[in-house]
Amino acid sequence: MEQKALAEVKVVDVMAISSVLDQFDSFNQNLKELTTKYNMADIIYHLKKAIRGETTFFRKRGIYQFYQENKDTIDIINKNSDIFVFLSVNYDDDGTMKPYLDFYYRYLLEHKDEKEQIQALLQRLNELEIKEIAMDKELDFTQEEYRFESWQCRSFLYPIVYLENMEILPNYETDVIRYRSKGSNYKLLIGNERYAYIKNRIFVNDLTFPVESLPQSVRWKSIQNHILKLTESTTKSKKALRNSVDLNVSLQDLDVQISDTCNTFTRIDGVNSKPELVAALTQIKNGIAELYDIKREYDAEITTEHPSLSQQAIKEETKQYIKKRDSMIDID
Repeated sequence: MEQKALAEVKVVDVMAISSVLDQFDSFNQNLKELTTKYNMADIIYHLKKAIRGETTFFRKRGIYQFYQENKDTIDIINKNSDIFVFLSVNYDDDGTMKPYLDFYYRYLLEHKDEKEQIQALLQRLNELEIKEIAMDKELDFTQEEYRFESWQCRSFLYPIVYLENMEILPNYETDVIRYRSKGSNYKLLIGNERYAYIKNRIFVNDLTFPVESLPQSVRWKSIQNHILKLTESTTKSKKALRNSVDLNVSLQDLDVQISDTCNTFTRIDGVNSKPELVAALTQIKNGIAELYDIKREYDAEITTEHPSLSQQAIKEETKQYIKKRDSMIDID
């Protein structure tokens, strides 16, 4: 099975397919044949009427015959999903199933031996009100870095990323929490309940992982509290990182200022040739070199004490801080 792109569908639609897996191929063939006589809009409309037991005009008899011949399959699909939405979203006008749903159908066929486990997982996702599922067998959730802005007014507007085995990454910004996963079967995007337009979604690379690995609750506040709780163990390392970045920035600023001062003195006639100037500048440069030595010792200490810190992380955070500061200066 070759997958070219991320396949995303409604969780209830995958549930519907898994519930009629053995009959689904026959249903699809019959539906495709039916579309040679009726358009999809009429098929959907009259199937809904047939399910409700309502009568219809004689000229639509073929649709009702299709319903009677596929009644069990159609009723189960309608119970899990909604036949109107299921057909209108997932099928072309000629009755051909769209590629993204076909992907899950093929996947379920290949994993028939794990059908019960997959169905239990889908049922739990539905109970947690996770509306959409996206699958790509190449997904690796340890390769990304995630961030949550703890600034209350802003954070509500965006979904929170939740994974298994999350670890907090120390960073300089006070109102930003950065984190990653050391290993996860999935990635959840959880929207705040205040904003209905943000649908809960799950990204997976398979559907056979244990149901127990999902969180007990996907309420936005619950996920937020979980992430905030994780940050409690990183308070000291974050403080150490901020101290290191502040020292880096101060030393770099001092270096630039001293360099500018030296250049100014050397341009002034009557001063640049004095021995006192040479001695003073040498003393300053030696002092700065000693400060850099002290800074390197401090970085060595904190990276040993806090394994989550590294010289590269300190360097990168310093770079980002200076970039942000300079951009604010440019705006002013």
